[in-house]
Amino acid sequence: MHLTGANKRGLFGESYRVKRNITISDLIYVSQQVIHHELELIRNHFERNDVELIWGQARFDDEAVVYVDRPDDFEVLSGEKFIIATGTRPATPASVPFNAKTIFTSDGLLKIETLPKSMIVVGGGVIGVEYACMMATLGVKITLIEGRREVLGFLDHEITEAFQYHMRRMGMTLRLGEKVSKIEELPPEPGSGPLVQATLESGKVLRAQALLYAVGRQGTTASLHLDKVGLKADDRER
Repeated sequence: MHLTGANKRGLFGESYRVKRNITISDLIYVSQQVIHHELELIRNHFERNDVELIWGQARFDDEAVVYVDRPDDFEVLSGEKFIIATGTRPATPASVPFNAKTIFTSDGLLKIETLPKSMIVVGGGVIGVEYACMMATLGVKITLIEGRREVLGFLDHEITEAFQYHMRRMGMTLRLGEKVSKIEELPPEPGSGPLVQATLESGKVLRAQALLYAVGRQGTTASLHLDKVGLKADDRER
C-alpha cells in the first residue's frame, strides 16, 4: 500500500505511485521491517509479563519432559502442562510441480527474483486472496481459481459480493466454481520467458508467467515425537 500509493490515489489521481518500478527486493525490505517491529513488540510483552523465551527445536521425551535441541547444545524442560501451538505451513501436494521460480507456495513467493507480468492464484481462501490483491495492486495480471462459488466463504454473502466486485475492478479475473485438474511448467516461448499452465476440470486451459498454489495448510508436528506422549497426528500432521 505504501509503495504503490494505492491509499492516496483518490487525493493525487490514479497514476500516483511512491515508486514506479517496484521489485521483489523492495517488498522483502518492507516486510523485514514489519517483521522486526512485530518481534520487538512480542519480546517486550514477554519481558513485561515475565515470560521466558527459549530458542530451539522442541521434542517430547515423555509426558512431563521436553528436550530443546540447538546446533551446539540442548536443554531439558519439565512441566505439568504443555500447549502445542506450532502453527502450519503451506500444503505441497506431490501432484503440483513446485520449482520455487514459477510455481510456488506463499512461503516461496517472496523468494522469487522478479515480479511476473501475470500470475495464476489457485485458492480463494485468506492467503490466496491476500496475495492476489497484493500482486494486482503492484500491476500483476491476476487470475484467481476457487472451487467454491465465492472467495472467503466464511464471510457474510453481501460482504463477499462487494469484495469480489472490488477485486474485479482491480483487473482480476475470478474463476469461481472451478477446480484445477493439472498444473504444469511449459517450455519457454521466444520473447515471453517461462510459462505455467493450469488445466481446469471443465477443460479450460489458463496460462501465466507464474502460479501461486494456496490450497490448504499442513501441521508442523512431525519433529515433536508425539508418540511419546500418546498423541497421534493425521496425514496432514494435525
